[in-house]
Amino acid sequence: MVRLTIVAALHLLLLQQAPLEQGPATIQGIVFDGTSGQPLEGASVSLVPSDNPAFPPFEPRPTASTNAEGRFSIETNRTGGFRVVSSKNGLVPYRESDPSGASLAPGLPGVWIRLNTSTIIKNLQLYLVRPAVISGRALDSEGRLLSSSLAFAELHRYFFDQSGKHSIRPIQNPDITGGRLNDRGEFRFYNLPPGKYFLGIGVLGSGGMVGHWSVSYYPDLTTDETKAAAISVRAGEEVNVGTLQLPPRQPAVEFRVRLTAPDTLNNVAVTVGGNSFRISSTSNVGERSLQILPGHYDLRAVSDTPRPAYFASATFDVSTTNVTQDLALKLTPHLTGKLLLENAAGERVPVPAAIRCQLDGYPIPNCIDSRVVPGPYELEFPGLPEDTYVASAKAGSQNILTDGLYITGDTELEIVFKQPGGMLQGVAHKSADQVLVNGSIVLVPDAPYRMTNLRYRSVLSGPDGKFEIHGIAPGAYKIYAWTRLEGAAFRNAEFMKEFEDRGERVEVQENTSKTIEITAF
Repeated sequence: MVRLTIVAALHLLLLQQAPLEQGPATIQGIVFDGTSGQPLEGASVSLVPSDNPAFPPFEPRPTASTNAEGRFSIETNRTGGFRVVSSKNGLVPYRESDPSGASLAPGLPGVWIRLNTSTIIKNLQLYLVRPAVISGRALDSEGRLLSSSLAFAELHRYFFDQSGKHSIRPIQNPDITGGRLNDRGEFRFYNLPPGKYFLGIGVLGSGGMVGHWSVSYYPDLTTDETKAAAISVRAGEEVNVGTLQLPPRQPAVEFRVRLTAPDTLNNVAVTVGGNSFRISSTSNVGERSLQILPGHYDLRAVSDTPRPAYFASATFDVSTTNVTQDLALKLTPHLTGKLLLENAAGERVPVPAAIRCQLDGYPIPNCIDSRVVPGPYELEFPGLPEDTYVASAKAGSQNILTDGLYITGDTELEIVFKQPGGMLQGVAHKSADQVLVNGSIVLVPDAPYRMTNLRYRSVLSGPDGKFEIHGIAPGAYKIYAWTRLEGAAFRNAEFMKEFEDRGERVEVQENTSKTIEITAF
């Protein structure tokens, strides 16, 4: 249930606060045993920097120990983003207070916070539980032991990218170990927080290109990640998946890729089926031959030295005969345009130089006057003030807000910003008597504005359950709250089927504040 209080303000005066006395930031909270719910004495709590500015080299991280009541207090003069991480021998961090039900596999441990000068955070709740274990054994197709130098086991989780697409990726957590096969072909992952995990067996040359690593997923040991099944483990539980035997490998065939370019081929990066290699030549023609297994492949070649970049792409099938793929590199599309700020009178002026245009995941400092490889992109605007929103976005005659951005050729962008946008603030609850700490609060626009990230908003609730969402474009939205959310899952249509009708409708107007109370799913 959501309660709304509309407060119209000419300049959002309620947001203005008197300057605070400068001083160190303070983080206070309590560490619980996530299984019993009792406070934990003697647990260590530290701040781990999550973004810049990071700690100078060799500077110790601010750390505290919990007292008999499980309480801790940390003071620091550092600012920026941090993870508050708790630890104790024999226990692992867990984000939920009730770990009895397995959830999605966690990423990096800890609660994410942002510190400014004199920030005070109270009643932060952290949980530790007994670690889980996943173990098993892997053999080759003939039932023989796999060499630890040619094979490994690893744990994966579903990852949702900026556009809501999901894929299986290895878990990046240095505390989780055990993927190396021993002399019996056995593996044992320990220090696992409770959750759902996907198990992969990686073998050199087992799929795709011979001489490259590929991963086969439990339980059928297929390289098709859509057929992977999750393994659920609870606190303190060990799950043994038994002996896994890889399927027979198909015979490889010779694959030859031959590239031509307008000038000298220099350091061209070629990607085939998730594997990469490079081709260089003293002329404008270069090639490489390799062994490849039957299957369906996407190929992309990009030369970014020297700029401007050249590219080529192709899709092809490999059966039981040798394949030669000829590709002609051509100049990448030129991206031009302007970023404009529109005032109340409708006048448009260039934005300050501090505001830049970037393409998500593409390594260029500014997308204006740049060359990019064709494909779908999400726009980002570093330096944009938090009360500013995108009023319109065009790529030639294409409306980016309703159609998304897909670059196929030379493209001119026109992005228009306005301010101030609307604002939502309030408190999120986990239950009637408990606030939602570090929960995901998401504002989802009504159709047709779901093809791009520009109208979505996502923030985390604080230790007191409070949240603020700034710079909202006028329009109709639904607001949601989750205790846990993986990436931009809210942009995935399949994921949202369960929640679509459970969101609460919110109408946002320019230069207007609304106060909200919301309960998480």
